Amino acid sequence: MQTLTTPLQFFNEVVAPDVAAFEKDPHSVRLAIHAVASLHHLRDWVFKAQPDIDKEERKRQREELLQCDAIKEIRELASNAKHFPPDQAELRRFFFSAPAAPSPLRPTWPEIFAETVDGADISLRLVVREAFEFWQGKVNKGEWGLK
Repeated sequence: MQTLTTPLQFFNEVVAPDVAAFEKDPHSVRLAIHAVASLHHLRDWVFKAQPDIDKEERKRQREELLQCDAIKEIRELASNAKHFPPDQAELRRFFFSAPAAPSPLRPTWPEIFAETVDGADISLRLVVREAFEFWQGKVNKGEWGLK
């Protein structure tokens, strides 16, 4: 029986496979929600694995997280996905949108977006990728207990 006891194990065994599955099947709302949820919960794993961290260092970590727009959006998406009706989340609905014509910058498959209160559309594919790259950078450097 496998147990997860560290943030790095959670990243390698849950987050990375969730993101890879979503990237392989980017029109699956189920896989999008799994990727979003695991990316969001990695923060809890990281913070709770460092209970004795200096308050200034924790503050710096929180500020760094807030500087990454994708991490903020992942938080809202995860909150939206677990609440019905969405209560505190700014993102209100998930929907599909197919590009009018293929281009090098746009996929040819329907893409999942989330709509914000102000009517902006957020590509889940791009947000998940950017948030994953944020955490992958921490893993690559062995930062924040991800070693």
